Amino acid sequence: MTFRQILLFSLLSMSLFAENYGILQFESTLHYENEKVFGHDIVIPGVLKKTYGDEHQNLATFFAVLAYRYLDEDDIFSINLEGRANYKLSKKEYQTPIYIDKYNLDELDQAMVTVASIDLYSRYASVTLGRNNVHMDWLNGNIDTVMLYHEDSYLSARAFWFYNYYDFQVNYISKVEDVNDGRGIYGLYLQSGERFESFELGLYYYLMQSVRNIGGAKLSLYPTEQLTLNGSYSFSNDLRDGHSYNEEYLRFWAQYLFNQYNEISMGISITGKKGLFAMLQFGSHPFSEFYLGNEIARPKAKNYYAAYDYIDDRIYLLGICGFTEYYDDIIENRRLKKAWMRSWEADLTAGVFMGEYLTFELSYMYKDVDSRDFLEFDQQLVMVNLTVAWP
Repeated sequence: MTFRQILLFSLLSMSLFAENYGILQFESTLHYENEKVFGHDIVIPGVLKKTYGDEHQNLATFFAVLAYRYLDEDDIFSINLEGRANYKLSKKEYQTPIYIDKYNLDELDQAMVTVASIDLYSRYASVTLGRNNVHMDWLNGNIDTVMLYHEDSYLSARAFWFYNYYDFQVNYISKVEDVNDGRGIYGLYLQSGERFESFELGLYYYLMQSVRNIGGAKLSLYPTEQLTLNGSYSFSNDLRDGHSYNEEYLRFWAQYLFNQYNEISMGISITGKKGLFAMLQFGSHPFSEFYLGNEIARPKAKNYYAAYDYIDDRIYLLGICGFTEYYDDIIENRRLKKAWMRSWEADLTAGVFMGEYLTFELSYMYKDVDSRDFLEFDQQLVMVNLTVAWP
């Protein structure tokens, strides 16, 4: 029996089961990407001269997500299951060692249970046990957790502990298991409820005992139906003796919805003098509007961007462009010194809804870093996705 036949048989069997005993969802993506790194020379007169040429990396995968949820008739408990699988169709790797270290794609050819949990509901609070999807500030992916949550018109609150983390996507996979030697991370996330129509406030604090904490706040204001003003501040403190790798990130942005189809946004962000590393360990890539990051995580980075979104019943367009000033190492007169540099990035995504269940998407990303920056390289990425989602 072929892979396609097994997949169709599994879907048919589960859909017949779910018709009477739960809800079944399926999504599959045929993914292709072509990534180019533009080489440059690293020259220290009389000491080092190293030339890196342009190189391409190609990747094609078939990625599938199958999810199932059962909710009992009395709303006392639910069962949640999700599995993800990625089948590598082709891959051409970089040859230059420094490119492989930076942009290598490992362990893509595998399957994983990404959700396996039971939720227990009560009038005032509920609890979920097992592996769950989470989407919070600086924490996005799947975690093995015990989570207590409460929600009413005034407040949404989540208190949790987790010890394993996974982020399995169409072109990468990240794992952090036995976090902090099995002691895990404790977290609290508070968010204002729908009762407060003119604003939304979120507060969060995550603690990895004796190692590091992450905390912050996010505020959104709604002066009019079309305009949203946002601000956020996040920090991370190193709790180990003799270390001071503290990180900070401040951001302001605004969104204006012209009508149901068109939206523009503009924003700025400031990164602390230590850059961002620890705060990005648990699937925090959505902290940046840019797919390639635009060097926002670098020390003292100041980013400015503008974006435009369009969506209707047939097509959507997403575009963003911006530049980042950052403060890092350069080589000058055979010496290593700190200097201000600048990078810019432009991303464009276009999609077409081809019927009720099928979507075609084409994306182009380009990042141009400062010519004096020997730690990073100019980069170009083209991605194509054909996605089927049911129901």
